[in-house]
Formats: sequence, C-alpha cells, structure tokens
Amino acid sequence: MSKQLGEQNVLYSVDSQDRLVVLESIPPCSVGAPLPCIVGTEHYTALCYIAAQPPPEGWHGQYATIVDHNTSDRSVIIVEFHDCADVRFGWFPDENTCRKHPLASRGLEPYSAFEVANSSWVRRLTELESGNRDNSLSSKRHFIFTFHDTSCECVADSYVVRSFDGSIQSALADVVESLDDS
Repeated sequence: MSKQLGEQNVLYSVDSQDRLVVLESIPPCSVGAPLPCIVGTEHYTALCYIAAQPPPEGWHGQYATIVDHNTSDRSVIIVEFHDCADVRFGWFPDENTCRKHPLASRGLEPYSAFEVANSSWVRRLTELESGNRDNSLSSKRHFIFTFHDTSCECVADSYVVRSFDGSIQSALADVVESLDDS
C-alpha cells in the first residue's frame, strides 16, 4: 500500500475525528513573502511572520516589492505558544502541496491558520506519554499555520498573538530578548 505525501515519517495519521477550525483572529500572512521563522527553547516556542499589507496607493500589479528578513517597514506577527509539546516546521505542506495534506479534504489551504479539533496528533502523543509524564497531553491543542513555501504545526496549551513593527530580524531579536522573562 503506497502512502500519500505527508503520511511518510509522520508521527500521527489523520482519522475521521480530526476537524479543522479556521483561526479567524490570527492576522493573515503576506502572500508574497511571509518569511516565517521559529524560535524555540525547552519551555518557549514562537512563530514570527510578515503580515499581509494592503498594496501601496496607486499600485496596479506592475511591480513587486522585494523583502527579506531585514526589510524594516513591515508588520510582523509573533505567535507565542504556551507549553509547546511538539512542533513541525518545514516545506510540507507548502502552497503547491497543501492539497496533498491529509487534512486538505477538510479545508486546509495555504496562507491560513487553523486549529485541529479532536487531533490525531494530540491523541497519539497522549498515547505515547501514557504513564511516562506527570502532566497530561490530552488537553493540548493542535495548530497549523500555512504559508507560501512553508508550514508550521504545533501542539501546545494555547497561544497569544502580538504585532511588532519593523523587520523579521528585529522581531526575532525581541523574541530572543523576551526569553529572559519566560
């Protein structure tokens, strides 16, 4: 039996209980270059990305604005996850492979943020931890953020969102500086 892309080397398999919920309170990412980055320690995980911005006045789609991690006139979104148990960050699914993700038939799409209710991943982690930890993973939540070339999946208790004006690089410096407070 062949496996679909996305089911290989995955700790969990989606079943009929997994249900996607759009996180409408999460600011949308830039479609062109969201430049997502992860900062993580044993007790802290943050996802940073460039937020969608309205086109400049008079723009008619005849040129593109090139941005990188140092472009300073951006709105950067920082999503801080509380008590993150596990995180996946990488190319799958990206904009072109989102339709091949096991949750695609349930609404997974690029440039969006979701929570997976009744997550198979959370249930699998709970099964693996059985008898090995003091705190239960069963109350954790599964989040998916999809971008242009990358996605981030995270199992955590909760999250907070904050906005940072500047560049991805300066937002990351702010996040790293805040590690002393966590």
